Amino acid sequence: MEITTNIVRSDLLKLNLSVALRSKGTYYFILGISLLVLCFSFYKSGLPDSPVLWATAFFIALFSGFLGAALSFAINVFCLLIMSKQSNGVLGTHIYQISEAGLFEKTDANETLTKWSGVLSVKVHGPILYIQIAPGLFHTIPSRSFSDSKAFIDFANAARKFWEHA
Repeated sequence: MEITTNIVRSDLLKLNLSVALRSKGTYYFILGISLLVLCFSFYKSGLPDSPVLWATAFFIALFSGFLGAALSFAINVFCLLIMSKQSNGVLGTHIYQISEAGLFEKTDANETLTKWSGVLSVKVHGPILYIQIAPGLFHTIPSRSFSDSKAFIDFANAARKFWEHA
């Protein structure tokens, strides 16, 4: 099976948002920042005297954790979007072929065959098929690249079967 798709920056944004929200690492990062803020607060001001002050300290620390994670995500995505170009093969036309041999990708910058045994996961999240080939490295195949939703589902199911039987 073969599909030609055009990857745009919004596809990269959707991918990163999807991965960040599903990653345990995101929540560990939030927890780590929260604990650092809480410890720093206790170091500077001492332990709270009342339940209200304890709750306030925990709320501020948790809010700081979420804010830190959001800022980190925004900076990372901004840098990714700036560095992604058609010339380096991230954006633009991608031709994907799936077969028992693996996932073949062709862009203006490269041609790659990834054997199914080297693929970490094959998942559909909403209108996008994600094929993870390494930690943090995905092939993104949007459903808009297909003639209809049945063709998208058939392609995704075939990819999943090849991967599961590798």
